[in-house]
Amino acid sequence: MKALLILGDYWHAPGAYENALGEAWQGLDIETETICFPTRFDPARLKDIDLLVLCAEGTLPKQRDRRWIDPAGETAIQAFVEAGGRLLGWHSGLVAFHPEGPLHSLYGGYFRGHPPEHLFRILDGDGREVASIDDELYRYTVPPDDAIITHWIESDEHPREPAAWTRRIGGGRVACVTLAHNRPHLRMPVVQSLLRAAAES
Repeated sequence: MKALLILGDYWHAPGAYENALGEAWQGLDIETETICFPTRFDPARLKDIDLLVLCAEGTLPKQRDRRWIDPAGETAIQAFVEAGGRLLGWHSGLVAFHPEGPLHSLYGGYFRGHPPEHLFRILDGDGREVASIDDELYRYTVPPDDAIITHWIESDEHPREPAAWTRRIGGGRVACVTLAHNRPHLRMPVVQSLLRAAAES
């Protein structure tokens, strides 16, 4: 399998996320190429890959009115997935793309911000607590009925939000993981298992 990793933005250094993927994918036959701090997207990069990982918010650093990917690039990713490709939208890679564009359609929802870092619970798809974490609690619209939500997050201050889900789109698969921001939490077993599942399933 060949994977293209697009990582890093103003708030998220790419090295921690690349290392977390490397740990999660140990033992898997995956050849990776990494683009750090993207400034533009070339749809031709999709030609020879099986998996695209987006972990970089859609806007350029300190330029909220400019994006590194245009609508044509998002449409190319949609076609890639529909033709059988895999897409992992991870943490900041779920944020700030074209509001009515194909990427948010693939993800099945929109980022709604996050409160200050605080302790919250990670639940499995049946609502059982599997871990707790002091991090950014991403608030995201609940994806459509065709999504399989595998994990939720909630805290005493904030209601339950989706944390990880998958969707089948055409012949391909989309996986979304909102966790996590802080470096140590990227190595938590629950986060590592979600990253591995995105490559294995």
